[in-house]
Amino acid sequence: KEEAGVALAEVPNGSKAARAGLQTGDVIQGVNGQAVSKLGQFAEKLKSIQSGPLELKLVRNQQVTELSLPLDKKLSQENEPSAGSKKKKG
Repeated sequence: KEEAGVALAEVPNGSKAARAGLQTGDVIQGVNGQAVSKLGQFAEKLKSIQSGPLELKLVRNQQVTELSLPLDKKLSQENEPSAGSKKKKG
C-alpha cells in the first residue's frame, strides 16, 4: 500500500535533511499541521515558514511519525532530498 504524500526519493548523506532525521523513502504528509500531497504544495509551505520549528508528519516503514525540526534559513538551499508525489492506490 502506498501512502499519499510527498515521497523522498533520496536524502543525501550529510545534508541538512539527513541531519534533521529525514530518510530516503519517507513520505511527508503534513507540514505544520497542514496536509501536503504534491511536491509543489510541499515546497510552497516550506517557503512560507519564517520562524519556529518545522513540524513534519510523515510515514516511515508504514508507521506515522512526527518530526520537529529547528528552522535553519531555507531548507531547500543545500543538497536536499529529491522528492516526488505519491498517490494512494485503491
